[in-house]
Amino acid sequence: MSILSIKDLWYRYPGASDWTLRGINLEVQKGEFLAIMGQTGVGKSTLCLTLNGIIPHSTMGAFKGNVTVDGRNTRVTAIPTLAKTVGMTFQDCESQLFGLTVEEEIAFGPENLQIAAPEIRKRIDEALEIVRMNEYQFRSPWELSGGQKQRVAIAAALALQPQVLVMDEPTSELDPIGKREIFSVIETLVEEHGITTILVEHEAEQIAKYADRVALMENGEIVMEEPPRPFFSKTLEQEPRRIRCPQVSEMAYKLRRSGNWNWEIPITLEEGTKRVDEILSSGAGRPYKQYPVLDSQKPSAVIEVRDLHYSYPNGPEALSGISLKISSGDIVAIIGQNGSGKTTLVKHFNGLLKPTKGSITVAGVDAKNRTVAELSRSVGYAFQNPDHQIFCQTVEEELSFGPRNLGLSEDVVKRRVTEVLQLMGLSHLRSEHPLSLGKGERKLVALCSVLTMDPEVLVLDEPTTGQDYTNTQRIAEAIKRIHNEGKTVVVVTHSMELVAAVAKRIIVLSQGKLLLDAPTRQAFGMPEILSKSFIEPPQIVTLSSIFKERGFPTCLEVDEVCEALGHPILSTRPANQ
Repeated sequence: MSILSIKDLWYRYPGASDWTLRGINLEVQKGEFLAIMGQTGVGKSTLCLTLNGIIPHSTMGAFKGNVTVDGRNTRVTAIPTLAKTVGMTFQDCESQLFGLTVEEEIAFGPENLQIAAPEIRKRIDEALEIVRMNEYQFRSPWELSGGQKQRVAIAAALALQPQVLVMDEPTSELDPIGKREIFSVIETLVEEHGITTILVEHEAEQIAKYADRVALMENGEIVMEEPPRPFFSKTLEQEPRRIRCPQVSEMAYKLRRSGNWNWEIPITLEEGTKRVDEILSSGAGRPYKQYPVLDSQKPSAVIEVRDLHYSYPNGPEALSGISLKISSGDIVAIIGQNGSGKTTLVKHFNGLLKPTKGSITVAGVDAKNRTVAELSRSVGYAFQNPDHQIFCQTVEEELSFGPRNLGLSEDVVKRRVTEVLQLMGLSHLRSEHPLSLGKGERKLVALCSVLTMDPEVLVLDEPTTGQDYTNTQRIAEAIKRIHNEGKTVVVVTHSMELVAAVAKRIIVLSQGKLLLDAPTRQAFGMPEILSKSFIEPPQIVTLSSIFKERGFPTCLEVDEVCEALGHPILSTRPANQ
């Protein structure tokens, strides 16, 4: 029985010339877990907003067609009434947080539904337990990290216990184990409580494992609806590729194309492991190609941190005794669980924060005695939340602001803006207002505004959050290009695939302390240490590690596994990590 029905839905935003949604038809069954995938800007978030009546009731624009939820047409049903049935987490979690404390935020929804106080207390405790935020219930949401804010937003939605749960990229800022935990919670909500879940996500491995059905959106339309296995099998055939697929699926597809895979395409780690075990048992690939671990650290450090401690005003100690060096020309990934101190650490690199104790030198100069303006000439910083950084009226003005302040000529400014826009595939947005763009596009604009300043050190805080497969590839290529120009890149991220693709070294933080500092391949070969900071290696690294005792190498990418199996695949990646 359908709990959600969409018939010939069209929507166009006020002032827009093109339709954002184009003839959407969709039926979702009660208790179903539907995942929606697609590139940035194809209308996924807009579709979500039609499911609880925000569109059309809180927006203007043109709306045609019908959306029916549990028998109620959203055209004629008020948002408060629909909210009793449909719970939602927004792509930008900060846009829905307003409580003075985490506890108050989670209680707000159930209180407005006039649920009894003992039941509200029970729901708060359960929701906090699910998202691992028990110890933060009396903290202000605005004192939390980006990932912790996202957990609070999820907890607030779970506390409503709606019949339909709509989640717009709910795990984009969570640590890897946190992502898996949220998907596990969704599975429980669907199977044990019958809650219908509609999820917009790019996390292919988790979708393949948990979703009942996957829908693909392109240009405002739903162009494919399939169970996960046929969905990803068909997606792998697309050229160019528009969305991420599970790494084990990509591995099998590449091996099949070279005539070395005779089974169906796997979509889970367990399926892929079983088939690779059969290949290895046949003796294929022996002796296996090995990938050396090369340390990218050099004697000369562009950034040096000595015994760094930092405490926020009236708050706990966020960093405790951090000491590390970042070499000139290196690519370093800083990873760790939500709230581990990653953003706090890198904000010291350009002077946004000053040490409570200890010191930081940038290019040999004590950062404590330098202003942010002075440090910004050598250290560029792209914020985790792009809205903390964007303020100009057009994308072109946003990208021009920094280099103009550096005193560069207009010819140089225009050339840099054009080159960076082309590099990141944003030339068509040159005249658009940055705040009119989706969050993924706004993050790209914020990144581009730093790139046009051409700093010696580039700090990227969660650059791929909310990005689709194509944009993630562009960001990875941009990082490699910047590195090839001799620049130093520091990436804070929860995307282990990005780390494996670009980073030479990994720095792992846990609860404000340095847990590990090692070359990427070596670090990913130590899953027991990574798990202490709620980090899981990429799926393909985990697969290769399973066969470590049989002499199989630690592989960072799909092509390396194929090569190690004795079936070389054309790869542009040097084995230097």
